[in-house]
Amino acid sequence: MIEEYVRLLATKRLENDSTEFIESTYNALVSAIGYLVSTYKTPNNSVAIILLDSTISETEEGANEGGVGKSLFCKIFEYFRNIVKIDGRKFRAESDTNLSLIENNTNIVLIDDAHHNFNFSNFFNSITNDLSCRKLFNNTKVIPFMNSPKFIFTTNSVIGNDDSSTNRRKLEIEINNYFSKDYQPSDHFKTILFNWEEEDPEWSRLDDFIRDCIQYYKTNGLVKPLTINVDKKRLEQKTSKEFVEFAEKYLKPDVIYKAQSILERYNNITNNYITLTLMTRWLKYWVQKYKKYYGVYPKSWTVS
Repeated sequence: MIEEYVRLLATKRLENDSTEFIESTYNALVSAIGYLVSTYKTPNNSVAIILLDSTISETEEGANEGGVGKSLFCKIFEYFRNIVKIDGRKFRAESDTNLSLIENNTNIVLIDDAHHNFNFSNFFNSITNDLSCRKLFNNTKVIPFMNSPKFIFTTNSVIGNDDSSTNRRKLEIEINNYFSKDYQPSDHFKTILFNWEEEDPEWSRLDDFIRDCIQYYKTNGLVKPLTINVDKKRLEQKTSKEFVEFAEKYLKPDVIYKAQSILERYNNITNNYITLTLMTRWLKYWVQKYKKYYGVYPKSWTVS
């Protein structure tokens, strides 16, 4: 049942009521399970797993409604490792007690439902080095790297920048839309996952699946999935949804553009008012990321 559930997380619902299984997403999820349950890690292979929705949000903030099964997926680890859950919505970067729940025997830290302004860079050192944490009214405790926990994040947005320092510390996996708030795993399986009787054979099937995941990870390492919408979602978050729609429609490669003329056209079409400084920043980011997001590099695209 759990193996089927993971396969469905990698399954996309299409407009014609058919479905598409995305093998690279499934392989990434299997490798992530093996990585998180395994106790093996080195500074070179230590990353945070980030689960996010694959669909494009209709809101300007870029946050989806969720309900695709990310948090339930993380429940798998409760049966095999010591896990600490931290509410990402309440996480405050300025507090030095954010990680106060972590103990010496904690294996996995789940940052659940991280908001769209979440500062992932705060975790750089904790992911690849010794981990420092402090309980209220206590001194700071340092857990050596080899004994420190691994991290998994769930989010309805996109967290972290698109740079080398960030990318080498994370593996983003987009969860598809087979499940939703209107169609939950309990609707599909006609039971609540993990709420089985003690003698239910599903427990042994879960054990077998986890062993397969660990073996898959040992053989293949962490598998990076094909991206679906994460790159475009990050572009929208770094600029705005309206700007991306405008740029896709009106800006073409191999053309020299003046930022002032683009600004005037954008403000007239969208009935917005943004400054020339902001427009210039958006345009430079758009040109910088154009090749990665759209697969074409503009030969003579200049913004001045």
